[in-house]
Amino acid sequence: MSLQQDGTFEIQPGLVLVPGMRHDQLLSQSGDWEPWLFHEGATVAWRLMFSASGGKKPEKTVLIVTFYGPGGPMIRWEIAPLNIMDGAQSRPEGRHTRELREWFERRHGVALPCSGDWGLADAAHDPHNQVTLIVYNLREGFDSEAEWKDFRRRNG
Repeated sequence: MSLQQDGTFEIQPGLVLVPGMRHDQLLSQSGDWEPWLFHEGATVAWRLMFSASGGKKPEKTVLIVTFYGPGGPMIRWEIAPLNIMDGAQSRPEGRHTRELREWFERRHGVALPCSGDWGLADAAHDPHNQVTLIVYNLREGFDSEAEWKDFRRRNG
């Protein structure tokens, strides 16, 4: 499992996410992908539940990949093991974000936050849904270079 300088991320053998990839490229990889989010009747995000290999034991993991419209490139993906992702925390930087960053570094060998010309990855907590995920925002997901630079200045 590795993160390459161009933003390509091998989650495990047979499951590789590449900046700029399209729906058909994602769905051609192994796994039981299910439609997850829709926009104007078209699927714009897919979810995969799988047993992540590479640790002491396989972990049930969720991966959500979001695209810029039905024909657009991948703009974001999110990943977390089911046993860590759920739960409330009182501030954005809390127990769940810390545990998830530690899990990601242990499992994938990447310390968070990390960024490059491809985008930015870090743990993020959603207080409304009480869930914490590793969020990988790709540069393709921003409408302009100015928007991307502003996001990077604020987050990276």
